[in-house]
Amino acid sequence: MAIIKTYTLFEFISDFRDYRPDQFSKEALERLFYYYDEFGEDIEFDPTAISCEWTEYDNIEEAEEEYGNIEEDYILELPSGRVLIQPH
Repeated sequence: MAIIKTYTLFEFISDFRDYRPDQFSKEALERLFYYYDEFGEDIEFDPTAISCEWTEYDNIEEAEEEYGNIEEDYILELPSGRVLIQPH
């Protein structure tokens, strides 16, 4: 049996912060919510998996210092200039 919950943005941020309070900024969590919502498919709410999949940086240059050249498909830009990187 599976129990499915449909999240609002507020619930997603609140529940994520209950599990991983210091992992991402509010701005990054908002972007991740809309990123996953764009799939149009149900996904499991798993803050640990999301935290392992994404890393937040102050800017793309900081991320590239750590990973080198990053493919555009693995970058989510935030309005503040910060970025989320999905390193592979």
